[in-house]
Amino acid sequence: MGENPDLDPSDGLAVHTRRTAFDAGQGGPESVTCPRCGATTELAGEDYADGADGADYEDAAGAEDRSESDEGAADGVWDRFAAAIEVWHATGAATVACPACAHPVPLADWTWNDDCFAFGHLGFEFWNWPEFTSGFRADIARLLDGHRTAYVWGKF
Repeated sequence: MGENPDLDPSDGLAVHTRRTAFDAGQGGPESVTCPRCGATTELAGEDYADGADGADYEDAAGAEDRSESDEGAADGVWDRFAAAIEVWHATGAATVACPACAHPVPLADWTWNDDCFAFGHLGFEFWNWPEFTSGFRADIARLLDGHRTAYVWGKF
């Protein structure tokens, strides 16, 4: 990729082909935007002890016991999203009611304003690669034949 070895990909590529919650690897989400009403809900300052900060959502033990009716009993907005992430990972479907318009919105439809999360059944995880150009990202989206794509960037 160039003469500078610090910019050459060094650790490879992982291809995920099952339901996966992709996260940026550190820190919690700052805010999330409802696709229905456009309201942005601040999440900064919420307690991320259970589920954020690079947590592994592969273990969704107990998630099948949660339902949408439990969401209203959560202590904070983040708690509702964390529970929905676990349910989505276990079942492939979860909703979170928008705090502004109260409409139940599928988890994968929310916009994570800081590109903290993406949810899908196919993902590419690049380790120690240079930052991707918008052209490279557009080429990947084109090769996936119109499927929605998301770009989650982070570091440990």
